[in-house]
Amino acid sequence: MDTPEEALIAPQLDPLPILFQDDHFVAVDKPAGLLVHRAKQTPKDEPVLLQQLRDQIGKFLYPAHRLDRPTSGIILFGLTSEAAKQLVHLFTNRHVHKTYQALVRGFLPEEIRVDIPLRDRFGEELPDYDESCHPEQSAVTLFRSLRNFEIPWENQGFPTSRYALVEAKPETGRWHQIRRHLQHLSHPIIGDHRHGDNHHNHLFEERLGLNRLLLVATELKLEHPFTREPLHLRAGLGETFNRILTELDRMT
Repeated sequence: MDTPEEALIAPQLDPLPILFQDDHFVAVDKPAGLLVHRAKQTPKDEPVLLQQLRDQIGKFLYPAHRLDRPTSGIILFGLTSEAAKQLVHLFTNRHVHKTYQALVRGFLPEEIRVDIPLRDRFGEELPDYDESCHPEQSAVTLFRSLRNFEIPWENQGFPTSRYALVEAKPETGRWHQIRRHLQHLSHPIIGDHRHGDNHHNHLFEERLGLNRLLLVATELKLEHPFTREPLHLRAGLGETFNRILTELDRMT
């Protein structure tokens, strides 16, 4: 069953923005709310990125990594099984450098490294899910504070509310890693209905009309495994995220 955050965005069947394509790979800017691939519990009529992109470019796709449904930004697919195999090897051996941006509650230190093991929990919504079968694994994320916003919203006895735009560089790829690490720091992402702060989520929904998670995969860097050329993919924050930052700037 969908969690509230997964029902917030109704995916549209507009053409997906292609960021890169050659004979081996294709990268797109995934919109928030769009599933990457179909699962057992996914309704048959729900759009999924794999099917939509396959139909859009007329080529079969081989997934090599993932983005959560509510997260937007860069996702890269192989166009052949060998290309996907090479990508998986690069991700597994930490040769792909990923960068995200998020809006969080509170002010973070200028830089902070979080090294807290996490348990991958894929399939937790299924009746036979057994958490004990999924031991904790190493999980490391580097965070850097980019901008702070102090907004004149009275909040739980304080005259203002504080938020920060942060950059996240995960060194590993655990389930909801960035979201869970920020929750551990007590700086949850705005719009995160699973790991976030519902009070601040409601503030943004009621006052700024926000109905999505403010987490974007903005950069992907790797060496192309076939051409050996550096591949640096970038995606913007998107219309909604930029609108929220503009509103916060106006009130600061």
